[in-house]
Amino acid sequence: MNPTVYLYKEKKNEFELYLGEFSTLDGLKAINEKLRVKLVSIGASNYKKYGWATEKEFPDWKTVQELRSFFEREDEFGLIDFEIELIGFGSLSTHDDGECHFRFKEKGALIDVVKTVTDSINRDLILSGLLNNPGMYIEVEKSGKLNKFHSFDQYLKETKNT
Repeated sequence: MNPTVYLYKEKKNEFELYLGEFSTLDGLKAINEKLRVKLVSIGASNYKKYGWATEKEFPDWKTVQELRSFFEREDEFGLIDFEIELIGFGSLSTHDDGECHFRFKEKGALIDVVKTVTDSINRDLILSGLLNNPGMYIEVEKSGKLNKFHSFDQYLKETKNT
């Protein structure tokens, strides 16, 4: 599944990528499974016997692969907030299991993830749209038309009926 909307930002020594309507598991599948991880925070409802679960109720994951396996085999639970450090690579945070926000140390890593999460038909269009329009939300229609939005509110307003 491809994200519905993308956002690229560049800051000093950091490259950010937002992927809308993209699950935590999808985000984990977009990066190298051998990357080491450090859990920063997690908050979830209805995990096992807990009404609300945080870091102490979850396993101590060491790699992206361990996280992927956990999310693939675990019963449904309400993942609200999730953040990991991708050691030597950057970080991934998600919200409501439908928004992925990556921070990368290198621009090439961001480009690799965009290439991984986009279909081959629109890959170059999306990549070009992102890199040439930092700070803009990018959407590609099925027809191949690239749409740009100055804010997430504008994106929601102009696409909610489509």
